[in-house]
Amino acid sequence: MADETQPRPVRDEKWQVAVALSDLKFSAAHFVAFEGFREPLHGHNYTVGLRIGSHSIQADGYVVDFGDLKKAARDICRRLNHRTLLPAQSNVLRLQQGPDLVEVFCQQGVKMVLPLQDCLLLPVVHTTAEELAEYIAKEVISRIGGHLRQRRCDWIEVQVSERPGQGAFHMASLASDGVPVSLRRTPRPCMSPVSGMDGIDDSLEEVQLVTPSRPLALPQSQPGASIAEEAFRQILSTLGPQESSRPELRKTPYRAAKAFREMTAGLQVQDPLVAVGEGIFEVEGAQDLVAVRDIPFHSMCEHHLLPFSGTAHVAYFPDGRVLGLSKFARLLQVPNSRQTTSAVHRWAAMAKQLAICIFCLRAVALPLTPVSIGKGGPAWIGGPEGAVGVVVVPEIGATDLAKDHASKIAEEGQYRVLLVDLFQGRKSRDHDALLGARLGVEDAVERIRHAAFYLKAHKSPKVGIVGFCMGGAITLQALSNISDLSCGVSFLSEGSIHGISLQPPSSWEWPEEKWVAVNVPRLAAKPLQGHFGALSASSPNPEATTAILLQEQLRAAGADARIFVYESVGHSFMDSRPDPFHSFEERQDVAGYPPFDPHVAAKAWRRLFDFLGWHLAGRAPPERPEDEPALADDDAEEGIEHPEASDAADYASRDDL
Repeated sequence: MADETQPRPVRDEKWQVAVALSDLKFSAAHFVAFEGFREPLHGHNYTVGLRIGSHSIQADGYVVDFGDLKKAARDICRRLNHRTLLPAQSNVLRLQQGPDLVEVFCQQGVKMVLPLQDCLLLPVVHTTAEELAEYIAKEVISRIGGHLRQRRCDWIEVQVSERPGQGAFHMASLASDGVPVSLRRTPRPCMSPVSGMDGIDDSLEEVQLVTPSRPLALPQSQPGASIAEEAFRQILSTLGPQESSRPELRKTPYRAAKAFREMTAGLQVQDPLVAVGEGIFEVEGAQDLVAVRDIPFHSMCEHHLLPFSGTAHVAYFPDGRVLGLSKFARLLQVPNSRQTTSAVHRWAAMAKQLAICIFCLRAVALPLTPVSIGKGGPAWIGGPEGAVGVVVVPEIGATDLAKDHASKIAEEGQYRVLLVDLFQGRKSRDHDALLGARLGVEDAVERIRHAAFYLKAHKSPKVGIVGFCMGGAITLQALSNISDLSCGVSFLSEGSIHGISLQPPSSWEWPEEKWVAVNVPRLAAKPLQGHFGALSASSPNPEATTAILLQEQLRAAGADARIFVYESVGHSFMDSRPDPFHSFEERQDVAGYPPFDPHVAAKAWRRLFDFLGWHLAGRAPPERPEDEPALADDDAEEGIEHPEASDAADYASRDDL
């Protein structure tokens, strides 16, 4: 018989579980800086401990599984390990992030330059043990907070020690209505898998509220600042000399001008990566729907320059890459900074622009390394060495956009990519100025010949070529003249198809002898895929007919060729950056063709990877119903066989998107 005098467990008693294992550690460098003080850069071997408190245990006898706590803590330690920790929200440091470096500007003119890959920018004011403990607590809550609340856990405590016996503790409530929403909340992957116990509903519960975001940083050089300040001073003068001279209004013009620049700071952001910084995360297997709700935003009416506010909701399907929660609010500032007349029109435009920005973030990809290919000139290379090679020919030099394209081909196709710089490092925001440099097609083909030879000499068994816009025209020349190239993909528009339309736009001012007609019989000997935007300026481009005519001539010569015509887009429809303009709207206003359309671009990218996968890597492309040709019935009588995996004849297709 049980001993009646022995006390029995009481369910409402406090319970605590803790993990403080030897592998919960990280080594990192840091320094603490505040007004008038800065430590030297130094490092610690940090240790981490977690403690969870609850009023009760669950039916399985646990407060929470130790394994869930250990996994969350280990993942966080792994992210912090071997990094230089920088406080992104310091009020005495200014951090400037470049492609490969982070510059840290301190007080008294001190400057540090650190490799970007060695740094981790944390959403804290100081990298002290106290704020690191708070940061890790929020990280744990962002990962498994929903699961902990489901198991009726009340609080979490995190200990961060710089050495044995020297550390700091931070305790945070796990109650849904008791957790203070901090502006310094760290962005985390929305759907990062935690354990089998963490359901989709809990993950979505975690992303319902997005905290406010810091304003976009203003550029250091602001030539219009004094003009705006004087304009506000003139506005105040209309109140009369007595009112406008009040001492309380003395600094109002400065403050009003600064606020106006902050509200329109997104107009200066050409690349959405600038807005999100390091808020993009690789999460293996992340393909489920991510919903982010209740994102506050503010914009301005262009009729009266008065503000209005709203709430946005975003849902997207990731493909192994997710965006940190707080970055959605920051990203939304980019389209919000452009004034518009109608709130309804504004919201519709913002929705499309935000979708474009999110799509553009996929460009964060495999890095490229500069390399010299002898007579081929400077180039950029990336992707697994020894893999099938692809020469990428951009429109205007090795721009950031060109590197985006090359990185995407290298990463998603697992190809060894060589981006050629036909303009030898010259850069200009004026496209016509570069085009007027009189680059000869024969010279360009010779450089591409060296590029293809370089890839083959470095163990690439086969080499293909992909060209964009002007590079797409040169691709046709290269494919018909270089034996090392096995197949090609050409993005064409505006009369650049040689052999059919020999007259380039008059603004290029290139002598006719510099242009060489395509040898159609030689080009027909190799597989070719083309992509053509049917619109330019404000009317359908007759060159769409030229694109189809080129395909007909190639197929008449026995070629495995197909050119896709996209009715709703025009020149440079694959450009996910608005360069050289400040925005896609400006590009459309000035250049006359529609802005980047992520749906069209996604379809073109998919077709490109299907084509290269089959002809270079031997991967059979899937059958896609949307690729069925509109002219198949009329042209099937010609009996041209194509070694793709489709039974239908592959003829020119117009995609009315």
